[in-house]
Amino acid sequence: LLCDWEPDVIRRWFDDTDLSTSGERPRVRTVDELVNELALVRRRGYALVREEFEVGVVGCSAPVRDVRGRIIAAMNVSAPSPRLGDRLDQAGQLTARCASDISRALQQEDTKR
Repeated sequence: LLCDWEPDVIRRWFDDTDLSTSGERPRVRTVDELVNELALVRRRGYALVREEFEVGVVGCSAPVRDVRGRIIAAMNVSAPSPRLGDRLDQAGQLTARCASDISRALQQEDTKR
């Protein structure tokens, strides 16, 4: 949900936040790491979580956008690591495609009004 925020907005919003305390095994510990991770999410089109928030659980998510292209929701898939972990990137790509399909459907519905 944050991937479209500008880096300076992210830095202001999380300026005094200790990101190393979020989740069981945080991979992103600083605001600069968060800014870099969000840039990767934008390029890739989906976010990945590999047991950062809960040991044994992996997930992926992708943004759902409105007619203006703004993120209004996110589609998320999570599962136990042994079931999905080795196919997490594939799941991320599929999640991004599904989120894109939902975005398109919402945009078409909005233009009908």
